[in-house]
Amino acid sequence: MFEDQYLSTGGQLYELMMGHDRFQADLRPLLSPLLKTRDLPNSLCCHPYDLSTELIAREVGVRISDEAGNLLRAPLNLEADVSW
Repeated sequence: MFEDQYLSTGGQLYELMMGHDRFQADLRPLLSPLLKTRDLPNSLCCHPYDLSTELIAREVGVRISDEAGNLLRAPLNLEADVSW
């Protein structure tokens, strides 16, 4: 299930920074193996550049982590799928 109420990942981070939301998660990359087994395209994803406001969010106290709860470390490229 996917429900996109925001224009961007930056919008999701904004909601966290402003205190409007308490939790956000983008776990779409974790579905990639399942989609491949079903011959479905992986058309929706979050790229590293989508998280360009991460540092600002961290500075105001938002805790951002990867899907395992570790510090988010995404490669700086245009292709990587990032879950957070």
